[in-house]
Amino acid sequence: MIKAVRKIFGINQQFLADYLCISRSQVSMVEKGERLSVGPKNMLMLEFHKILSIKPPSANAHKKIASLLAQQEEERKEVIESQLVSTKLNLQNARKKLANMQAEYQRSLSVLEKMDQLKSVGQTEGRSFLNVVELENAEVFKHNRPAIQWQVQTEIHLLQAKLDFLNNEIGQ
Repeated sequence: MIKAVRKIFGINQQFLADYLCISRSQVSMVEKGERLSVGPKNMLMLEFHKILSIKPPSANAHKKIASLLAQQEEERKEVIESQLVSTKLNLQNARKKLANMQAEYQRSLSVLEKMDQLKSVGQTEGRSFLNVVELENAEVFKHNRPAIQWQVQTEIHLLQAKLDFLNNEIGQ
């Protein structure tokens, strides 16, 4: 955007660099988005405004700037819409993951409780099978415990906040 505006107004990189007291290569890097050490692009645009008061724009320049700004806004909306789709999908997947974790946690908790009951009454038939079942359920229990579910819930809250933000941005 900076390069396009600079060209519309007939300002070369060296003129801009001299005005901002930076090197021409720094202007080039800022224009390419490789470097922002001069400050945010908005600050550079403010400096542009000062330059334009020194070197007035051509009659056509305002139309070109308006066109560039409209194009930039369209591109911004496309990016936001793409992020919206991605965030909605991620949120849906996180909710499914949490529901599955909660179901697995409850199932494994139930199995482990039944295993404890069998142990308490002295049930010894099929002991090796019961040990295998107990170990498998202990592992499932471990990977679906509330602390891990809390992490997924936090992810869901963050995704929902991002979704709200993006919806707000697209509405502007």
